[in-house]
Amino acid sequence: IRTTRSGLILCCGEKSGLGKELDGKTSHFIVREYFRASSDWFKIAKEDSKSIEMMVAEADNWVAEANSRISSDEPSHMVAASCYEKAIQIYRTIPKAMRSEYGVDDRIASLRKQLNESGEKSLGEMNVISTPVTDISEHVKNVRDAVSGKTLLEALKTFANLPCSVKTEELRESAIERLNAYPLQALISATVMNHDGRVIAKRPGMSTNTTLSDDDNTCENEMVIRSTMVQDYSYHVGLAVQGYIRPAQEILLLEHRIRETDFITLASQSPIVPIGRETLFGKALFAGYDHDFITALHLLVPQIEHMVRFHLKQAQVKTTNLDSNGIETENSLNTLMELSETQEIFGENLCFEIKALFCDPFGSNLRNELAHGLLGDDECQSDYAIYAWWLGMKLVFNTFWNHLHNYAENEE
Repeated sequence: IRTTRSGLILCCGEKSGLGKELDGKTSHFIVREYFRASSDWFKIAKEDSKSIEMMVAEADNWVAEANSRISSDEPSHMVAASCYEKAIQIYRTIPKAMRSEYGVDDRIASLRKQLNESGEKSLGEMNVISTPVTDISEHVKNVRDAVSGKTLLEALKTFANLPCSVKTEELRESAIERLNAYPLQALISATVMNHDGRVIAKRPGMSTNTTLSDDDNTCENEMVIRSTMVQDYSYHVGLAVQGYIRPAQEILLLEHRIRETDFITLASQSPIVPIGRETLFGKALFAGYDHDFITALHLLVPQIEHMVRFHLKQAQVKTTNLDSNGIETENSLNTLMELSETQEIFGENLCFEIKALFCDPFGSNLRNELAHGLLGDDECQSDYAIYAWWLGMKLVFNTFWNHLHNYAENEE
């Protein structure tokens, strides 16, 4: 390859011509490599129009592969969706001044429709992996017996302290141990899709030739560990709800009729509940107790976010962001949970649960799904919703109980 301008153009011309000649005759991957290389060489040679032409050809090839995947004997809309997404990403890199010449904006609009269609159809291609059924009937009986026959306060204390919470350190150690034992699952990147087929999260594969350790702080490996922890936490939530929370809640309803005003009073005596939010917390807890988890979730989630923000402000932590125009806005729960002060105030275990339940797209992501109106009736009554309500009950009741007994001791 000559370093002269004409030499570069000759090389690019050969590569781009070869890419066009091979297009449709060989692997899409190989064709795109030629188009990508040609685009890079044309860019070096200051032939911007030719470089963009090769970018368009590369994007078109992604579309061609998507269409071929759909029309094959064994169609895969999941693969097609990823191809459409890649084509859109390439089209977006084309400068606006050159877009009209190639109809880029119209292509992107058309591809978005195709991406949505393939995303929805890809859900039907996913298989359900079943595990053997575990008989927890004896366990459920023990939980019911633990709550039954107690006074109201003692029953609530037992309910709020069911062994459902997780220890982050143990969850992390378990995740690392499994990833080291079965590294293949971590080497492959992962994609999370929501109920309508949209991709909402991705994580890279784990670095090769690596044995994970508890102090591993590389970005890719930490994302793998974190996503595995959240996935394990999701399994834990399902077991906790079915094996502990629901059976115990049934006994509470059968043996005690707690009124809404009782929960509001409980919230007003709990130090963790911000002033002026007692009624909202009380109504949320009563709704969940009464099996109205739709109401409970819509009331509780924003109040938990406000609770976190309130206690951070009490500790003189800055919870807002000031933009270039001098406009100050409150940071979201996602941002607040990343502050080091949050873990100092609420503890490592509670911080993990709040992030995994409300903020993490690898988990239930309840806060963001609720804020954007993406939760339907079923999602509002899922195991995640029930667990979130129980977690709210645990926070309110235990801080109330501790405050009550500290007050009694001081009086003595």
